[in-house]
Amino acid sequence: MNQVNNMNLEQTNNIIALGQKLVGLGIEAKFSHVEEGPVVTVYYFKLDASESVGKVIKRAEDFAMAMEQDKVMVQRVGGLIAVFVPNAEKKIVDFKDYLFWYLNDPKVKTQALPIPLGVDYRGNKSTFDLVDMPHCLITGSTNSGKSVLEAAILSALSLHRSSNELNFYLCDTKMVDLPLFKDLPHVKIVADNVQAFHNMMTWIMQETRRRLAVLQGASCRKIQDYHNMYSGDISMMPYIIVMIDEFGDLMDLDSAIRKGGDSLDEVPTVKQWIKSASQICRAAGVHLICCTQRASVKVVDGDIKANLPCRISLRLPTQTDSRTILGIGGAENLLGNGDMLIARPGKDALERFHGPFVSMNDIAALISQYEFLKDMYVRK
Repeated sequence: MNQVNNMNLEQTNNIIALGQKLVGLGIEAKFSHVEEGPVVTVYYFKLDASESVGKVIKRAEDFAMAMEQDKVMVQRVGGLIAVFVPNAEKKIVDFKDYLFWYLNDPKVKTQALPIPLGVDYRGNKSTFDLVDMPHCLITGSTNSGKSVLEAAILSALSLHRSSNELNFYLCDTKMVDLPLFKDLPHVKIVADNVQAFHNMMTWIMQETRRRLAVLQGASCRKIQDYHNMYSGDISMMPYIIVMIDEFGDLMDLDSAIRKGGDSLDEVPTVKQWIKSASQICRAAGVHLICCTQRASVKVVDGDIKANLPCRISLRLPTQTDSRTILGIGGAENLLGNGDMLIARPGKDALERFHGPFVSMNDIAALISQYEFLKDMYVRK
């Protein structure tokens, strides 16, 4: 009763609307509780034992119409059904505020490559360690926030690790987003065409094999063991992140060049590079982040998903696209502007986060005042 009494008018009206819709659909369920976050409010219901979970999850459009919303998402959370409803006033996850937590939180400091997720639907700040994944696929349609997430990853990681500890190798054939970071000390290459990508990946694979030989000679199974051997000196063998923007377009360009008769017959295709690199690079401290707007099975096939086990989906146009990336619907009901679902190894259920907003001014400040910003944000 206290839960109901503490709800605001908007939440009370939504509970009434959801309850009436459940009755109208002939679904036996009892309201449990509500959790308000910065972007969405989650309404929990306990289903009657005779009801089908799948039947309720398929009714997202009906619930949205009942509450006069464009999109809502319905998921099973533990033993309850959760209805995620957008707030009338959505709070932006400020990157500067998030960055202060990110650079000073004791748990984040222990992570080798913490990926900035922003906040979960309850408003709790969060990250995951890319080393544990170990490679990542990011998808999202136009205006979903994919480019901002890429910028947040590069910005946050560059402040977490010095350029002696972490290097970025970037590919962006559209030359729109990733070239903004070309003057960051961590960035070694920004490939802007197919040939430059092949050259970059050739070097990455050569460096990976060299590192694996060094690790074998030092009786180390992985790069972390090697770092520990040298008292945690990561500069002895820095981490490498390869970020590829719009790899679907890169695949098309690569295919067109090959069909045109140019001499790429002896060079692996884009998909072959991703597959071979993902399979052997992890132990050597090399991690892939591949991004695309196109969530079709032609671009994201079984091989890509198998080799990029951590998958982040921002808003997608259709449920089919969501199933292609995540194995389940839901991404079509996201709100855009950094709202995302994550499927990662070791987690049975999808997780929902709202990424931090990184502005062009934030990126410009990072490039021009890198050392100053790092000193300013890290608590002494």
